[in-house]
Amino acid sequence: MRYLRYIVFFLAIASALPAKKTDPMIIMSIKSRVDNDLVTIRAGWHTGLRLGMMCNVYRSSEKIGDLLLVGLDEDVAVGVIMHLVSGKAVQNGDTVSVKISHNSYLDS
Repeated sequence: MRYLRYIVFFLAIASALPAKKTDPMIIMSIKSRVDNDLVTIRAGWHTGLRLGMMCNVYRSSEKIGDLLLVGLDEDVAVGVIMHLVSGKAVQNGDTVSVKISHNSYLDS
């Protein structure tokens, strides 16, 4: 019965995500600030992004940083750069993917 609860949970999440194929999530602009830089991403609510999601930033296949989604519209998201690999900087055209984290709740 415990597993049925998990299956229902995952089906509910899957049904909330869009079924259509979307373009890659690409950084469109960078706005420098004193405390953190903001980036605009060409993806939004319709591509399954939600406020508070943590994302990886890649250039080619190399991970260069992490960002937190703090603003969201239908087709555009805004993220705050939380961490960068030493010597790297986010650039227009870098790609973004949502971090998949392990949920220990499901293991109990």
